[in-house]
This record gives sequence, C-alpha cells and structure tokens, in this order.
Amino acid sequence: MASSTKRTRSERVASLKLESSNLSSRLRELLQGSALLRFALALATASLLVLILQGWKPPFSYREGQIPKRDIIAKVAFEVADPNKTEAEREQARSKALCHYKNDPKSILSLVGGLQNAFATLDGESTLVELSAKQKLILNDFLQSSQQSDQKEPIVALERIRSFVDEHGNLEGGKVEAALNAILLPIADSGILTELGHKSDQGDQNLIQIDGVSVGVAKVRRTEILANLPEQVSAEFQKAFKDSDDQIVAQLVSNYLSLKLPASTLSYLQDPSEEARRMEEEAVEEAVVAYYPAVSKIAEAGKPLTLK
Repeated sequence: MASSTKRTRSERVASLKLESSNLSSRLRELLQGSALLRFALALATASLLVLILQGWKPPFSYREGQIPKRDIIAKVAFEVADPNKTEAEREQARSKALCHYKNDPKSILSLVGGLQNAFATLDGESTLVELSAKQKLILNDFLQSSQQSDQKEPIVALERIRSFVDEHGNLEGGKVEAALNAILLPIADSGILTELGHKSDQGDQNLIQIDGVSVGVAKVRRTEILANLPEQVSAEFQKAFKDSDDQIVAQLVSNYLSLKLPASTLSYLQDPSEEARRMEEEAVEEAVVAYYPAVSKIAEAGKPLTLK
C-alpha cells in the first residue's frame, strides 16, 4: 500500500503566499493602460447599444402584421406625422393662392374718342334714307341691344343723338367727355376678363391680383360688366345731363359700349402665379395626428397592424 505524504504547516503557508502572488500579478495586468482602454471601449459600446435600443423600456407588446384580438388604445400621449393630410392641405393652399394678371386698358380708353367720333359722324341734316353706308353702320351700333324693350327706332335714335350733340355743343373736354370718362375709367382701371386663365386647383376663383392689387373676379368678368353697364350709364348721364330725353341717349350709349367693349384686357402671368402658389404651400405646417391616453384608438381589433 502506497504511503501518502502529508505537507507540513510551513509548506502549506508557502503555497498560500504563491497563490497570492499570482492574483497580484493578474491585477497589475488589468490595471495597465492597454487593458483599461479595452475595458473602457467595451463599456462605451455597451452603453451606446443600450441608448440606441432603449433597453430600459419594456419590450414591444405587438409586431407589424400581427392581428390583435381587441382594439389597441394609446397608453401615453403622442403625435404622428400625417403626410396625406399635409398634402391635402397644401393642395387646398394652392387653390387659394391669388394668381397674377396684367391689365392693358388702351382698348377701353379708346372708346371715349370712338363715341365722340360716332356722335360727330351722325351729326348733320341728312335724312335717314340719305345716310352714307358708314353712317348707317355707326347708327346700327347704337341700336343693337340685348334687351328687346330697349331697342329704338332708327329715326328716333338719329333725332335724339343729333339733339344731344346740338344741345351740349363741344364733345371734347366738356360734360359729354366727362360723363364718358366717368363710365369707362373705372372699367379700364380694373380691366375686363372673359374667363380666368387659371384652373380651380391653381388659384382662387373669386379673387385675383391685377398689377399688384387684389380685385374681385366679379368686378372684371365681362358678363357682369355688361349686366351693370345700362344702370351705370344711366346714372352718369342723369348726374351730368338733367333732360329726361337724354336717358334715351344713355340707352343708345350703353348699346354701343356693350358691342364695342373688348373681350378681355387682362392676361394671365404664369411665373408670378406659380410663385404665389409655392409660397402658399410653404406656409402650410406639417399635419399630425394626436393620440391621447385611454382615449385614442391606435389599431382596431381583427385588422393587421401596420407602421402607417
């Protein structure tokens, strides 16, 4: 039977001192600069991962594509961007932009001189049958009316025009020219438009910019101008000329202007209008959907969960 050796007390103490020496050596190695650097990098990496993954928060209860068995209600208040609503609001903003137009009123202002020349051409002693072809054409311009009740007999119209010219004398620089300017200058200032140059999704349909001034579309629409013209001419003639017979001439003047007013004096300006639309779009803030705890429904039961 092999004999076992038993270590003495001094041998056991020496063994403990050796193990202690190895532990001290390990600690010294860990406290060296390179080891500390590696430790610091590892700690920083772990911390960064925790921040990115938000590791302190509880795990997600739901996943995309999952079909919940009951409605999911918000637990905290939060907001989510709504790109569809944002785009809709921007399109609405574009449709409210004031589009730009330029007015060229020369064709309206020239009607003052045209009317004065027409009056002067019809003046004279010639009878109705003796009128020249040019005079007959001019007289016909005074007779054309959209209202059947306002139509005058040619002989009556010719007599009233000649009496009007004889009574008021000089057609230039006097009351006649002043009355015609009072009728036509307001129309010339704003202009005339048969139809808008932009569509409903490109800008406001009731208000436009004319040479930098906001003007109602109804004020410049030709149909509206023609509808109001007889009343305006009658009012100006009544202020300027007191004879009731001059109201017949006012009707004839209204007929002439309705025929001679240009279809349009306003032209649509594409680039300034597009800039106005762009500015309206940029003024729209991003739309969001707000959710409130215990109130707002995030998802409906029986429908797959999506990230949208």
